[in-house]
Amino acid sequence: MKIVSWNIAGGHLLTPKVKDAMGYHEENLDYFIQQLKKVGPDIICLQETHISTNGKINQTKEIAEAFGYQYFSTHIYKGKESHIKPGHFLSLGTISKFPIVSNEYFNPPNPKLTIQRPNGATWTTLDMGILVSRISFRKKIINIANTHLLPLHYYKRDWKDKDFQHMRDFVSQLFLDLKKNPTVAIGDFNYADLNEIYPKIFSLGKYKDSFTQKTTPEKGQQDHILLSQHWQLSKTKIISKIDADHFICIAEIKLS
Repeated sequence: MKIVSWNIAGGHLLTPKVKDAMGYHEENLDYFIQQLKKVGPDIICLQETHISTNGKINQTKEIAEAFGYQYFSTHIYKGKESHIKPGHFLSLGTISKFPIVSNEYFNPPNPKLTIQRPNGATWTTLDMGILVSRISFRKKIINIANTHLLPLHYYKRDWKDKDFQHMRDFVSQLFLDLKKNPTVAIGDFNYADLNEIYPKIFSLGKYKDSFTQKTTPEKGQQDHILLSQHWQLSKTKIISKIDADHFICIAEIKLS
């Protein structure tokens, strides 16, 4: 199975003017679709897809239709509209070649942090979290945990701060509960060394990180593909030569 993670910033391209999640270039969802088609994934996990506030636009659905995949699920980050495009909400989107049996969204506690951005906008932390899709794969049920956790660095805070221990515990316990079935925890964790903040999920070989390398142009590694002990990792690839503010993260895996 080939699985992909990509934060697509609402289908907006990267320009040199983009700094600290501000000043994106034009929207071009077809560019992202074509890049994904070059990869040929079986399961696609997307972060920061857009859903219009009137419900008429759903980028996850559009991408699924472009692939001819009938199985997809989405969940909106509750709170303010997207900082990238007015009239839209940010969302997680999971697209699968294989049947999605059920979905459940898990929202770590929201600290409700607020900060004024350099462009004058006021940001408040959204209800960001983990969309777990239970998928039928080779007569087994596997968990795909599409993850987007808070970008605390934008609020001048750090996931290691003691104030966020309860949030770290929530994420750790969820992944430990999920590992009863084959699980892939994948997405934009907004942190580089996950062993620093979620040591329990890596102890005793419960999960392993597929790769350790840069996944964004300026912020280093933010994206991860974590595998429960049920999986064997065949190959990883990071596609960095793209016009986006996150790289495409790919893992080819098989059940042990």
